[in-house]
Amino acid sequence: MNMLRRAALVATYIQRFATDSPNSRTQGDDVDEPTFWAFEELADLVMEKPNEAFDVVLEILAATTDESVLNNLSAGALEDLIRHHGVRMIGDFEREAARNPRFVELLEGVWQVGPPEVWGRFKALKRS
Repeated sequence: MNMLRRAALVATYIQRFATDSPNSRTQGDDVDEPTFWAFEELADLVMEKPNEAFDVVLEILAATTDESVLNNLSAGALEDLIRHHGVRMIGDFEREAARNPRFVELLEGVWQVGPPEVWGRFKALKRS
């Protein structure tokens, strides 16, 4: 994905879920809404290009403090990354958590998902 497309994805994802946005959605289920493509594209990246999806998650995290956006990011793309790619990506998550306290906060919104053999490592990254 080129830089312009990525920047548009980040901005549109934030617009989709921002608390004060007139287009705010608490879930990604309104396919007729003009910001739906950002939700869908990030979901596709999670499945097809998890490393790129993780980079986008981190860019969204860096670009906003809006609780609604962060809650959707945590319970959506991040949770899906852990569920589908946790075994392979646990080291990436651990490295990010060691250097980025905001990422640790984002992990707080993730429910227990992923293979049991790595869930303990994820749980250790969370504050609680």
